Amino acid sequence: MSHLIRTVPPGERQALAGMTFPSYQHLLDPANPLSPRLICLSANDATGQPVGLLMAHRESSQDGRPEEEVTFLSLFVLPAQRQRGIGTALMEHGLAICRATGIRKVEATWTDKPASRPIESIMARTGWAPSVMRMLSGKLNLADTLKHPDTWCIPVPLPKGGRYVPWHEVTRDQRARLIISQAENPWIPDDLFPLRVESLGPVEPHCSIALEINGEIVGWSIPHALRPGLVRGTASFVRIDLQRRGRMIGLMHESFTRALQAGFTTGVWTTPLHHAHMIALIHRRIAPLAEYVRETRGSCCLLEPVRTESAQ
Repeated sequence: MSHLIRTVPPGERQALAGMTFPSYQHLLDPANPLSPRLICLSANDATGQPVGLLMAHRESSQDGRPEEEVTFLSLFVLPAQRQRGIGTALMEHGLAICRATGIRKVEATWTDKPASRPIESIMARTGWAPSVMRMLSGKLNLADTLKHPDTWCIPVPLPKGGRYVPWHEVTRDQRARLIISQAENPWIPDDLFPLRVESLGPVEPHCSIALEINGEIVGWSIPHALRPGLVRGTASFVRIDLQRRGRMIGLMHESFTRALQAGFTTGVWTTPLHHAHMIALIHRRIAPLAEYVRETRGSCCLLEPVRTESAQ
């Protein structure tokens, strides 16, 4: 049976939410500010019913212009329809769209587990590079983490002149000083720079906080709400000279406490391997109380530009 691969109009996307991960379902809402950059393809059977879904996201630069890179998010085919080439057809169609619109690179990251093996096989058939380990991902119950007698997540006394402030109360001058200090002497990893993190979508207002010492912003914990009760820890960072004084643990305790008060029960996260201090904290403190900690793998697909024949 042949299947039609089609671009899903924004108004029809939310009906397909069950075909992707909970952490991506909010992107299917046409009101989401990231919706215009979403590539959303469905595979439909002869009756018009969707049996598969591919989602990818176009990255954008800080000045709003499209960059030549796309992040592949998810690929799903109904169990009864698998082993029929539908997943491969969705992937090939998605890559063709990227190539035709000038995209030169597609990236993907996924959790290393048995359910991912079929997708890795599809990637191997469609030109993706062999995967490598990139991150640790995890999930924890916020209440259990805060209340466990052996918890690592404890309040840490603030230094003189220190306080936690809601992220939305960080002033324009403080933001400007972050930008200037980063430009003059980079001290914040690019993927944790807070103004970049804000571009990923509206931050969760109740538990996104900054650590301020003597008026300067020296740390932050910025999560995004994924659905009721579930929050993703998108970026947590403390200036390197403060990291060995327990400031990160104190910051996370404050953010977790505020998240629990706001009705969130579960937290998830991904941490790239190049953040060595955080990886060490996960292995040493966080993993023993987490529901799970898993390796996350990644790959990329480099696309050749579409060739057009010149006029004779």
